[in-house]
Amino acid sequence: MKLFNSIFNPFVSNGRFETNKKGHIQIATHFLNIYDFVSQGQSGTKCLDFYFEAKTLAHAESLRNDLIQLGYSIDRIMKKHEFCYFITGTTHQFTIDQHSFMQWIAQMNEVGFINDCLFDGWGIMGKLES
Repeated sequence: MKLFNSIFNPFVSNGRFETNKKGHIQIATHFLNIYDFVSQGQSGTKCLDFYFEAKTLAHAESLRNDLIQLGYSIDRIMKKHEFCYFITGTTHQFTIDQHSFMQWIAQMNEVGFINDCLFDGWGIMGKLES
């Protein structure tokens, strides 16, 4: 496991990580309820867009490398302002169901935390049907 040398001044503290993760789980739970209703209980495969924030370019590049190892594509690393980089990308297609989606949410939070980056959110590509 890698941890950056930002132990004494992390961009994503343990508390921020836990709060962010809980928020994403709540949003994902609500999304899955809507998705289940719209798809009439049929699971479907979708690509998801994802968004992260990083304090330094080195952290953003390390995150990019880890996401590429997971098989995801990175659209861009963009300097948001002087002290923040924005990382966007897309997953491969995977089944949207309770287990796989919640596992993915946890994984994105973890990979962000390991790289001292904040998992900022996600979006679904295409129509919300199965």
